[in-house]
Amino acid sequence: MPVLEAPLLEVRELCKSFRAVAALDHVSVQFNRGEIVGIVGENGAGKSTLLNILSGTERRDSGKILLNGDGEIAPRNYLEANRLGIWRVFQDPAVIPGIPVYENLFLGHADKFSRLGSVLDKRAMVREAKRIVHEMRLEIDVTQPTYRYNFAVRQALEVAKASMLSEVLGLESSVVLFDEPTTSLSHVEVEALLALMRELQRRGSSVVFVSHRLSEIFLVCSRLYVMKDGVLAAEVMADETEPTELHELMVGRVREKDYYLEGEQVEVTGKPVSVRVTDLNLTGELSDISFEVRQGEILGLGGVIGSGKSELGRVLAGLSKPDSGTIEINGTGVVNRLSPSKAKAAGIGYVPPDRSFEGIIANFSVASNISLPSGESDRLGFTNRLGVWNLGRERQVARDAVEKFRIRGTPGALAATMSGGNQQKIAVAKWVRREPVVLILDNPTRGVDVGARAEIYRIIRDLARSGAAIILISDDLVELVGLSNRILVLNSGTIATTVDAPPDQKPSEQEIVSHMIGALQFAEMGDP
Repeated sequence: MPVLEAPLLEVRELCKSFRAVAALDHVSVQFNRGEIVGIVGENGAGKSTLLNILSGTERRDSGKILLNGDGEIAPRNYLEANRLGIWRVFQDPAVIPGIPVYENLFLGHADKFSRLGSVLDKRAMVREAKRIVHEMRLEIDVTQPTYRYNFAVRQALEVAKASMLSEVLGLESSVVLFDEPTTSLSHVEVEALLALMRELQRRGSSVVFVSHRLSEIFLVCSRLYVMKDGVLAAEVMADETEPTELHELMVGRVREKDYYLEGEQVEVTGKPVSVRVTDLNLTGELSDISFEVRQGEILGLGGVIGSGKSELGRVLAGLSKPDSGTIEINGTGVVNRLSPSKAKAAGIGYVPPDRSFEGIIANFSVASNISLPSGESDRLGFTNRLGVWNLGRERQVARDAVEKFRIRGTPGALAATMSGGNQQKIAVAKWVRREPVVLILDNPTRGVDVGARAEIYRIIRDLARSGAAIILISDDLVELVGLSNRILVLNSGTIATTVDAPPDQKPSEQEIVSHMIGALQFAEMGDP
């Protein structure tokens, strides 16, 4: 009778609580060599806590972690986890921008290149770094400062480090934990990262992939673990499961057939223009940008990272100053140089891509975050003519928002204690209650689970139906196509094309990608 190979990494009955709230409740999972396993679940399901414990950044309360089937491990920090062969690739690359690539690759493990116990052999480090990036098919100069390379390349360096450094440390195999690594990547860059995962799998590593993008999970994973409220809800085979079934396991309800509510898309022909942009220019970022958005229209902005789509959103929100061009809001006048206060006064709201840094103040309450854009003494503000803050009104507005947006928490709860999906709903809610003429949304569902996404899509559709013009910037092509009336594709700071997206004839993702990267490159790549 054949002897079955032990899992490379096995977790048995793992428990972890925070202030009497169970983040993990007797969770048991296993990861095999040469396998890509997906972990899915809503925000707050326990996925990150599990990865934190495996990578040494959290301590478990009880349970066991077994490596190679022959011994229990308990990494006390990330460095200890590395020395056991456990690596983690985060949403944001854990690199130091100002130091050379080769130093980042061996950060924390440079002692492997020391001579006589103290002298660092930098030439050996450079040689080994060159070998690593070559084997991972990265065309970069390892002696250059890391900041010279874009986000996607820095992310790939993290994967290369996780893949190859195990060899440098003399380890037989590795476990690589991917924690929402595609959140800030474009469609093309996601394809490249998924290819790197497959390369890790081919080399015999065990790959664990946590993502809210189910389409990516199904592309590379063979097995899937579903987590809900700290409990392992199910283990399924990817090729035997449909996305709708997975959604039901995750959130406890069947996913709507019309997930993007395309049937509720507003017909805007003949409606007034809410925002008109003419010949907008920003040196090194935007060139001759002209377009208009009508009441109730959702205008999508697509493009690879660096295409100018996010910078255009910042210009319209008054956060960046264009060199020339005009912006006309609601047909009432031309604004040449918007500031954030002028943009708000003109009826523009802006939800930035990084909610934790720009979208909310984590140590403020839900009520304080929702009232942030509305301190002035007008009908939407919270101060009277003497500047006295109306706490009663603030609490009532927050209670209404919690109910309307299904925010899981009380008005007095700190935003920092809430899941990413609920924080994102707060970031959206504070602008929606101002009844914006134009709302700019930059990746509004980044890092948000499928249940919260559906609720945000409902908010967007309701806002469009009320007459607001919406500018949707998204790296999620399915979302971009599903929600938009039209899509402007930006390439190198210019509008490459405009693609109509009527509800009954949506363009394909391939069509959008071909415009994003250029028809010739697309043909060379093949159908993604």
